[in-house]
Amino acid sequence: MERKITFKKKKSKFTIRILKKIWLILDSPCGKRLAPYMKEILPFLENKGEIILNEETRKKLLRKKYDIPKTPYQRLLEFSFISDTVKQNLIKIYNSLNPVKLKKEIAELQQKLYNLIIKKPLYQTKYKNEVIFK
Repeated sequence: MERKITFKKKKSKFTIRILKKIWLILDSPCGKRLAPYMKEILPFLENKGEIILNEETRKKLLRKKYDIPKTPYQRLLEFSFISDTVKQNLIKIYNSLNPVKLKKEIAELQQKLYNLIIKKPLYQTKYKNEVIFK
């Protein structure tokens, strides 16, 4: 299934074609992930000969300034109204997390839930010993 790419009308057809090419070369990242790295991506792809840009198109693609996307945890640490003790607790919790262990625990809990669902009868009939399973 091919994803449809839409752009604002103020970009020229050439600029849109270049953006589509960059988007495909980088394995279809979302705009939020692609935009902050345009400054690094454009010169690299030009040097490799993947894209050829004129000055006008380069200016259009580099016009906006973007921040690198942040996680909610990173945004919380930036807020000034959160006390230092709360921030230290957040850092401690964040550093203690193990993504591999969390994923394993989630998989185990999903399996337990699945087993409970499978073993539970869907409904009982009017006969005492007859149980219908899905």
